[in-house]
Amino acid sequence: MIRYLPLILEIVLALYALIDCASTDASRVRNLPKPAWLVLAVLVPYVGPLAWLVAGRPPREAAAGPRTGPV
Repeated sequence: MIRYLPLILEIVLALYALIDCASTDASRVRNLPKPAWLVLAVLVPYVGPLAWLVAGRPPREAAAGPRTGPV
C-alpha cells in the first residue's frame, strides 16, 4: 500500500491544481496564460501543480476591513 502513496499524492495534487486553475478568473492568473498552466499541471508531474500553487495562483485577498465580531 505504501508504494502507491506517491501516485495517489500526485493524482490528488494534480486534481486540486486543475480544479483551482480552472475556477480562477483568467485575468487574475499570474506569470503564464491560464491554458499554459492547465497543460503544465497535467504534463509535468509534481512540479506543474506545485508551480501553479506557488507562481500562478492569484495572491490571497486582504481582509476588507477590521473585524466586527467579539474579541
